[in-house]
Amino acid sequence: MGNQSMAHSDQPLKEGNVHISAPHIYGSAIEALDLVPNSSTSFLNIGSGTGYISCIAAEILGPNSLNFGAQCNHWLQLKLYLSM
Repeated sequence: MGNQSMAHSDQPLKEGNVHISAPHIYGSAIEALDLVPNSSTSFLNIGSGTGYISCIAAEILGPNSLNFGAQCNHWLQLKLYLSM
């Protein structure tokens, strides 16, 4: 909860068991995936964590795609559920 001052820095953040990569990593990963906008592509993200990269992929792929994220860390699942 003490990471607000670092919210716009390009570095990873960690709070307990939750780890968010540096913002440039997400851009590099999405670029490397070479996703086709508005396609009917299936996207599976195993170890999806907060679901951040899944949301970016869904936005690019559009409404005709299938997007699944799987997270096995039950503590993280609960934390994310309670934060909604």
